[in-house]
Amino acid sequence: MSIVKMKRMTLIGLESERKPTVDALAQLGCVHLDRTECENTANTIDEQGKDDLQRKMSAVDDCLSFIKLCEEQRASFAADKKEAKARNPYKGFKIDMAFDDFASVRKEEIKLFDEVIDKVNANSKIYYENQTKAQKLIALAEELKPYSEMDVAFSQIKDTEHTSSFLGTLPLDAEQVSKLFEEIDAEVQIVYSDKTSCIIYAVCLKEDRANLADALSKAGFVRCQFNFDITATQKSNESIREIEEIKEENKKLVLETCGFYQYVKDLKLLYDYYDISLQKTQAEGNLGKTQKTFTLEAWVPFDREEEITSKLDGILSAKMLEFRDPTDDENPPTLTKNNKIVEPYDCITNMYSVPNYRERDPNSFVAVFYFLFFGIMLGDAGYGLILTVGALLFAKIMKPNTGTRKLIFVLAMGGVSTIFWGIMFGGWFAITTDVPLLQPILFSPLDNPIGMVALSLALGAVQICTGMMLNGIAKCEKGKVLDGILDDFLWVLFFLFGGLAAVGMALVPSLVNVGLYGALGCLVIVFLTAGRHKKGAVGKVLGGFGGLYKIVGFVSDLLSYLRLFGLGLASGVIGLVFNEIANIFTGPIGLIFAVIILIVGHSLNIAINVLGAYVHDSRLQFIEFFSRFYTGEGYLFQPIVGETKYTKINN
Repeated sequence: MSIVKMKRMTLIGLESERKPTVDALAQLGCVHLDRTECENTANTIDEQGKDDLQRKMSAVDDCLSFIKLCEEQRASFAADKKEAKARNPYKGFKIDMAFDDFASVRKEEIKLFDEVIDKVNANSKIYYENQTKAQKLIALAEELKPYSEMDVAFSQIKDTEHTSSFLGTLPLDAEQVSKLFEEIDAEVQIVYSDKTSCIIYAVCLKEDRANLADALSKAGFVRCQFNFDITATQKSNESIREIEEIKEENKKLVLETCGFYQYVKDLKLLYDYYDISLQKTQAEGNLGKTQKTFTLEAWVPFDREEEITSKLDGILSAKMLEFRDPTDDENPPTLTKNNKIVEPYDCITNMYSVPNYRERDPNSFVAVFYFLFFGIMLGDAGYGLILTVGALLFAKIMKPNTGTRKLIFVLAMGGVSTIFWGIMFGGWFAITTDVPLLQPILFSPLDNPIGMVALSLALGAVQICTGMMLNGIAKCEKGKVLDGILDDFLWVLFFLFGGLAAVGMALVPSLVNVGLYGALGCLVIVFLTAGRHKKGAVGKVLGGFGGLYKIVGFVSDLLSYLRLFGLGLASGVIGLVFNEIANIFTGPIGLIFAVIILIVGHSLNIAINVLGAYVHDSRLQFIEFFSRFYTGEGYLFQPIVGETKYTKINN
């Protein structure tokens, strides 16, 4: 369980064999390409090929998206319940696929575009154009509603030989419109009115046109722009008929497109084929190229050297291949190798920073502490059971990608920890009972908060000491043995003596003096040695006091672990409150309300406290633990072809 050692790989081969070489290395899945910067070579990428692949991927993705939309639409207007169940092309198991089998996918490309993708996307274009047209017609029908009382076609409202007509909107109510026309020689009809505006139809003699137009303009008049040869009602009805026709046409398009669902698997494979091709095209941009040769530089795991050599021997007719250890000034990528229990916790570590290649992998320690702390913060066996089962079912049904799958596993393990601590604390959905099997084995946090505080501080001290031990070991490995002993191991010894004194106060009084004197001896040594790197007597004395001042930081850090106590107590108290509220209701009707309160209340309690446990547990790792020993600042090992969207590649 550690960071995998890397080898620097340098390869020079013939340009004519470049593509099969990249294909072979991509298939191995163990080569992290670096950008090659060599004299007399150029780094070029096939931009046209890249754009073409991205365009094709977009077309396939659009096709799958429209099939999904059509399935949802089909389900919405299906009469039969079985038919109403929509099939989601994005759900389902990842397709197991050997790398070599993707070559067969390429053979189906033209057929899929001609018979499926082009047709589905053509349907999609018509569908969305119809949707846009329908929206415009709906908007038009809404705009015509205020004119529905008019029995005259819009085109007939125009000036005559002796009169002028005005149809439009005034930002005035009916009373204000009446006052406006008291001093204007014109006939006016209020077509529509509400509290803020009126639609008017005004007619005046030609000689009064200027006065009327001026008055209307000052009042904010906006002329009606409609010029249809039919009335508003007729036009509105015409729009509604067109909308219904569009709906029918789109329904036919939906049903036709649903018939292509059988090609979803082939479309997914084609998408990932393009994705793999795009990743290889981008990788080729990192190679150094001349007219006849190419140069490749990469990082590979040390134990894959023979496999890579054997693979290339079968491809390259001429080559220069070299593997070497990294130099001190090189920074290889980080590839961790852990067991199935520890591996998912790298999603927690990597949120903070990827481990540096030259430091110890912290994931096994993170796994232990994150597991323990999560369960304490939730602290209810019933909640833990729901969390574990829910997380595992989600992973099984939804088949999330690698990153999400790791997080789900961390939550599932958090549920297991919660079950353990729930049994220790007697927490079963915050139920208070005398049933022997549900009694706490350790203690109840609600009944013994001091015990919960002591447990939180003790676990915090263990994690802090573990961090200092790891830092001390790292110093010793670098040859700084004295620094490791005096700056790290000595403080661990101080914590051990302090813990001995605490145990003595609680259980064995005779241990108190041993613990206190031992801790005091450690502090004396700290004072005498903390300033050893300072110059002059004054500097050494000040350094000694500075070393002792670390106690303040340790106290502050230990108090941070009281969040274990706070969150663990909070989840129990909130659950207890919901139980008490439910107990208020009696009778058959009351029982229904009680059940609803219990389900909703405990669901909220689980959701809130799972989020709180996830966040605060992560904070303890990042701030209190990593600050003791962890450098980070690494970058992940990434093979030429990474994870694909729909397939699980078996090399």
